[in-house]
Amino acid sequence: MQYAKLYEALVDIEALDADNTNFNAKDKKHATKLLDNNIVKKEYFYLSDLRRRIKSSGVLELRNNVFAHPFKDGEAGSVIFPKDVTNKMHSILRELCDDKDKKQYDKSKNRIVYFCNNYLMSANYSYKGSIKGEFRIETQAHRHIKELYKFMSVIRNEKLLGEEPLLQVGLQNAKDELENILSE
Repeated sequence: MQYAKLYEALVDIEALDADNTNFNAKDKKHATKLLDNNIVKKEYFYLSDLRRRIKSSGVLELRNNVFAHPFKDGEAGSVIFPKDVTNKMHSILRELCDDKDKKQYDKSKNRIVYFCNNYLMSANYSYKGSIKGEFRIETQAHRHIKELYKFMSVIRNEKLLGEEPLLQVGLQNAKDELENILSE
């Protein structure tokens, strides 16, 4: 379901085309604001392609129909079976894979683990020390997560002047500002 949310957060790069009638003015304005320079636009191509794959994969259908409306026949009460959802999920994950990885995904014994380890996060577990044992988990981001972070870094550098998008205000400044607002 996170991919359905990601789809909603991403813009369609084709909305930049002023002649394209598939987008309303709001979508075009949003795409133009986000992708207004070549550096940002260049780094967005993978995410744009991922957005297209999310749309064609069936993620939105799974969220909107199966999870939001779990009955096949509306009010008739014919439920959707877990096997149907599992099969749909496997086809969705396959579609979200890069083309070069689809054969390996198909051959994998555990396709969900393969997808997560190659596109989301993988973890390495280790246990060190014999007297005072230490269990260690190290995670590593992979393709989809890396691409999101890479784009966020470009946005920070190009749109936020290299500053982290956090507002850090001293407690006294916050109190003074609140008192100012309340006095008006």
